[in-house]
Amino acid sequence: MKVLIGNINIRNHHMLLELAGIAGFAGSVEYTSEISASIDLMDDSFRSKVGISDSEILKMLEAFVENKFSIKLV
Repeated sequence: MKVLIGNINIRNHHMLLELAGIAGFAGSVEYTSEISASIDLMDDSFRSKVGISDSEILKMLEAFVENKFSIKLV
């Protein structure tokens, strides 16, 4: 599963890695253009091996929305 993140601009781009780091995905952010990025959430078995819980992912997604990023799960 991937999270597509939009509405990235000069005022909030620095927050992207910080918010992705909430669930340990700061290194997984891939910019697709100047205003959008994606994060590969991997599969459940991989996340459980590295200790990433669903609640951490939910916190990360909520933080993106609270900070006015647009998100889409694909």
